[in-house]
Amino acid sequence: MKASRDEGLAEWREKVFQKGKLYREVFNTAAGKKVLKELSDLYIKPDMFDTDSLKMARNVGQHDLVKFIVDMVEIENDR
Repeated sequence: MKASRDEGLAEWREKVFQKGKLYREVFNTAAGKKVLKELSDLYIKPDMFDTDSLKMARNVGQHDLVKFIVDMVEIENDR
């Protein structure tokens, strides 16, 4: 069981690494930087909470996805 879990974790890490490389390539271009800034300005905001639970879930999901991409680009750029 542990070996299977370790293999799954290794596979997951490799996929995240590949996505990070892709994000770095895409979002370090002039157009990519502009798009990432627009996404960050639009979705990374303090007012993502809403009384409508579905709207709040969307806001949080969008925030997390954009933040993940921003973090991956920064990590890859630091390598």
